[in-house]
Amino acid sequence: MSNWFAIFLAGIVVAYAFSRINIHINILYRRSASDDDLWVHIYLLRRFLVYKLHVPVIEVTSNNSLPWLQSELHTPSEKVQTHPKRERRFVSRLLNIYLRHPKKWRVLMQKFRHYRNLYYTFANQMAKTVQCERLTCKITYGSEDAAQTGMMVGAFWAVSGLAVKVIKSHLPFLQQPQIRIIPSFGKKSFDIDFLCIFRLTVGHVIIASLKLVNFKYKGAAGDG
Repeated sequence: MSNWFAIFLAGIVVAYAFSRINIHINILYRRSASDDDLWVHIYLLRRFLVYKLHVPVIEVTSNNSLPWLQSELHTPSEKVQTHPKRERRFVSRLLNIYLRHPKKWRVLMQKFRHYRNLYYTFANQMAKTVQCERLTCKITYGSEDAAQTGMMVGAFWAVSGLAVKVIKSHLPFLQQPQIRIIPSFGKKSFDIDFLCIFRLTVGHVIIASLKLVNFKYKGAAGDG
């Protein structure tokens, strides 16, 4: 009996230690001249890389139609490129269903609301536990017109201040955000260096996932 109790106690200790492991999500965005790069890194214990996503180029394509984002995604396993034409076809089909098949559209909206509620349940639970460990943003803007440069720098300060205020109302910050807006008079430039590090624990992810499963089960039971 004492051996089983020791094993049970050891299991509890291991489970608790595992649940307290920190997960760090690093989001880095850099824009220099006309080049855009986005990195997303997920670490366990700050040291072990679990997932890496790199978007080296973000372009806006038009081709005599609506502007559309096009990019190339780099993950540890493969390189994937987005397909604007296919995405535009998908949107066109949605519009066709909305205009010509109202019954199908209502069914589609019901499914959409169901999965949206699932997402909100998971996101709200995660938002209660996520902490912003670090947020830094440096924007360098310049033009040949000094008045325009000053006006845009003021606008960037206003937008960044509002954005930080909104984020602070939803997430706790472990240190004050560092925002720098640098004017570059006499030459055209628009560079961005943005870094945000979020922290949560494995236990928080498990709890949020269990609540998501519970919400989905209740929804299925209610529909039945």
